[in-house]
Amino acid sequence: MWRLYVTSALRYPWMFVTEGLEAMALWIPPGGTELTDAETAGLDDFLTEVAGPQVSSDIVRICDQLEEAHPDEPHFYLPLLATHPAHQGRG
Repeated sequence: MWRLYVTSALRYPWMFVTEGLEAMALWIPPGGTELTDAETAGLDDFLTEVAGPQVSSDIVRICDQLEEAHPDEPHFYLPLLATHPAHQGRG
């Protein structure tokens, strides 16, 4: 699932990484979407195939709740922030 979301978000020029690739932040710009329309249309089938119908239903419910919580005004959205395990806890 993360591969789908990250690959899709790479269509925007808003991925930032530290010099040594210890950490990264992936931003969706104002007015952007995490997935393309085609990816969104196939998400339920994809999730059901890889996770089964119950887990797929749970994931879709969580995604819907997250979408409802997005502010109405234009904003950047941070769907993924990651730190290499060897660099965690170093401030």
